[in-house]
Amino acid sequence: MAQFAPESVAHIKPELVAQFARNIHTYRGLEEEIKCDEDACNQILNIPPGVIFDKRAMGIATGLLIMISDGIKEKKFTQDSHPYSFNRLIDNLARKVESSNDYVWGWVVGILALHFTNSSIAPPKLEFDNFYDTALAYKDILFNFRES
Repeated sequence: MAQFAPESVAHIKPELVAQFARNIHTYRGLEEEIKCDEDACNQILNIPPGVIFDKRAMGIATGLLIMISDGIKEKKFTQDSHPYSFNRLIDNLARKVESSNDYVWGWVVGILALHFTNSSIAPPKLEFDNFYDTALAYKDILFNFRES
């Protein structure tokens, strides 16, 4: 849930406010949403790696995992102007969280595994060296699942 407020605030950065003032119809849709997600993650995770960093990353993950769980139930992972929730989760965390951080990526994989099991979606068939690679495999499955 930690991501939602900063992501919304990122929409009103001074340079965007000036741009909107010039032309109210300048909303850039998906491109802007991706940039705002990135800015929000940078703002929240702008601290050295450690326990607090991991807890903040898990907060971001939890908020986005909630969106993914809703997407699994409804087979809808986005609105017209927002990235897929599973892309938001993996892509945003991957910018700041090291692939070797099994604490954060293990949390992501554990929660995804629970939702997959609950919804009778087959998990990744391969074994992976770390939780990050497993999370990428879950992302691929969700991409294919959204089209089924």
